[in-house]
Amino acid sequence: MNLRPSTIFLLLATVALAWAASVACGGSGSDERRVIVAAGTHTCSLVDGAVHCWGNNYYGQVGSGDVTEDYSINAETVDLGERAIDVAAGYDHTCAATESGKIYCWGRNKFGQLGAETRRSFSSLPVEVEGLTGVVAVGAGDHHSCAILENGGLRCWGANSSGTLGNGKTLPIRVGEIDYEVQKVGGLRDVVQVDGSWTRTCALTGVGEVYCWGQNANGQLGDGTHFDQLRPAQVMGLPAPATAIAVGGGHTCALIEDGRMFCWGSNHYGELGDGTSSLDIEPDGSYVVSPQEVLGIDGDVKLISASSQGHTCAVTSSETVYCWGFNENGQVGAIESSRCVTIRCQLSPIIVEHVPDVGTLIALSAGSSHTCALFSDGTGTCWGANSLGQLGDGTDIDSLEPVTVLEAALEEIS
Repeated sequence: MNLRPSTIFLLLATVALAWAASVACGGSGSDERRVIVAAGTHTCSLVDGAVHCWGNNYYGQVGSGDVTEDYSINAETVDLGERAIDVAAGYDHTCAATESGKIYCWGRNKFGQLGAETRRSFSSLPVEVEGLTGVVAVGAGDHHSCAILENGGLRCWGANSSGTLGNGKTLPIRVGEIDYEVQKVGGLRDVVQVDGSWTRTCALTGVGEVYCWGQNANGQLGDGTHFDQLRPAQVMGLPAPATAIAVGGGHTCALIEDGRMFCWGSNHYGELGDGTSSLDIEPDGSYVVSPQEVLGIDGDVKLISASSQGHTCAVTSSETVYCWGFNENGQVGAIESSRCVTIRCQLSPIIVEHVPDVGTLIALSAGSSHTCALFSDGTGTCWGANSLGQLGDGTDIDSLEPVTVLEAALEEIS
């Protein structure tokens, strides 16, 4: 369907895990977390304890219990039975942590990413992750999920073909079987943020150390090698403690305490922001095994995000949004002449134009082919692909410029 944009209102939300100080923002002395996450082709928000989702609903990832429609251009309220404190989204599943310390997940479950057995390979309603209590935050990769516990420990479940669960194993079950069991990630303490992609996971600790594990063919673990790691390996070469991490499809980024941003791993689409594309350099590609500073951003960076499809974004202290990398759908906010061979991409950071000038930008999230941001006055804005309603503006029309997210019918959970 093609709908004309109508009068638009505001969506309160934030983007990122609230446990990372530079990314967290919940409201003014309140313990409430407000989050918006741009996923594969759907988007979810957490506002006043309630979770709302919109966009692709093929596997029930919108969480409404209804899969008769392939996608929803309007926000659907997810019934968790209690207030939520955090939300995260994989490529086609979603998880939320609640006040009682539990986690509920919904959407696709082919790889056990919901953490519970379902009658079909998906669930359009939230199911409780088995064997978890004391959860304070949640993170997700494309096909796996993770939870941070109140003691700083980390648990993960779902796809493990490259060691993404950090339990020292890969594929612990026979082909055709699914293991829903939550796995302990050993060797870590005081975890404050977790993020993942298709084949790896990274965690940030309270002292600013970054650890990654899983696939490392392109140096995306940042440990100075190209060898896969089945347990957490510390990222080497960051010049100062990190305050936030962002895990993309083949690259990883970290924000350090002095406001500089560093990235490493694959650079197929210019996602490292150094003005080059490895596809242009050599047919087999190249990679960076240690963190390198992202140049071309004017000012200190305060927010970062990385996409599973290969684009990266950052926000500076002057409220300027920069994006770069894979750009087939305008997810970097513009279509310019910068290209990688035959693929449309942006090789260096560019400013996203026409972002609303409505106050402090407090959050940012890069989905597979769309990007969303939030301002302190509650204005939510997204740009890029929208064929499945993931921009939340009430249409299914792509936009190179930021469009305002429609206000959902939000009701605070008592």
